[in-house]
Amino acid sequence: GYVEKYLTTSVSQWVAHGLRLILYQRIQRLSLAEHGKSRAGDLITRVTKDIDAVQDFIDTALLGIVTSVLTLVGMLAVMLFVNWRFTLIGLSVAPLLFTFVYFYSRKIKDASRTVKRKESDLLSGVAEVFTSIQVVQAFAREDYEDRRFDLESRDNVHAGLQARSIKAKLSPMVDVIVAIGTCLVLWYGVTLVSRGELSTGILIVFLMYLKKTYKPIKDLSKMTNTLSKAAVSYERIQEVIGTDSAIRDSPNARQAPPFKGAIEFDRVDFGYTETELILKEVSLRIEPGQVAAIVGPSGMGKSTFASLIPRFFDPNGGAIKMDGHDIRDYTLKSLRDQISFVLQDSLLFRGTIWENISYGRPDADIEETIRAAELANAHDFIQRLPMGYESKIGESGLGLSGGQKQ
Repeated sequence: GYVEKYLTTSVSQWVAHGLRLILYQRIQRLSLAEHGKSRAGDLITRVTKDIDAVQDFIDTALLGIVTSVLTLVGMLAVMLFVNWRFTLIGLSVAPLLFTFVYFYSRKIKDASRTVKRKESDLLSGVAEVFTSIQVVQAFAREDYEDRRFDLESRDNVHAGLQARSIKAKLSPMVDVIVAIGTCLVLWYGVTLVSRGELSTGILIVFLMYLKKTYKPIKDLSKMTNTLSKAAVSYERIQEVIGTDSAIRDSPNARQAPPFKGAIEFDRVDFGYTETELILKEVSLRIEPGQVAAIVGPSGMGKSTFASLIPRFFDPNGGAIKMDGHDIRDYTLKSLRDQISFVLQDSLLFRGTIWENISYGRPDADIEETIRAAELANAHDFIQRLPMGYESKIGESGLGLSGGQKQ
């Protein structure tokens, strides 16, 4: 028992680790367009709860299924040898049982999908509010968010209860069908005993064998719940793993050489949807060392224009060139390694100030980091902090003013 639990737990833990790593790597490499279609809470649910469901199946049910199948095969062989007529009568309910379990398992899977969807919606709402807590408090919308969370949580409860109601009906129905099979064997056996064609002892022994045969069948049918949850979770994991990022290296992509910095837009079209273009036939050239500003009202495509250069998105038509070569000819990493950004939003990670400044160049030494801070006029206020560059900052830069974060 100890060895079995240790081995199944080890296998389940390492399988979960492998799935978690593959899924995390895939999510990080999805394009911004794919991330825009997904909710953070849904992706977090897939990385956590869905993988937990697969792990739970391996840990608690997989070996039980193997054991039940082997036990069933062994008992059937013994019963057929003892009395094949009794065996066939006992198994006459098997088609009804498996048909019932098959169709009922589909209902359980549908209910499990609904529960997973509701859980994802709930977690997405929580993540959204927590990351936007300053906006919520600034507009005094706490009561509204309380009501919204209450409604989503109630939906989650109703979905869970409905799924549980469906699952709870499976076990007693299986017991009823198994009881019918037992009654048929008992009726036939008593008839033979009353005629003197069978001894009472053989009938009792056979009924014991039949009970041993039905047990793995019942166990297998009752594992449908765990199996269905794992199957639905694995489907959701596969949806992400099987998604090809719209922005990826072409088969012939090569390492980018050191750029001189000549950026050229050659009749570029782009739109977030195919029917609505934001940029149409845009052509321009920015020379190395030249300072260029794209100026215009909100919504005209300034941020979009900048996002096309590092290939956060690819144009619908035309080409973007760096030093005369299409940027799609280079690998994403080698292209982005040579481009620096000052993003519109001040995004910081939980960690030290030094780690945040050197995030784009983790091999930078402390002198280079201080030099960068001096050029950004941040060195003075960093020095005044209790631990200087080793000062810890909260998620999203909480603990610093807006200007300090920038």
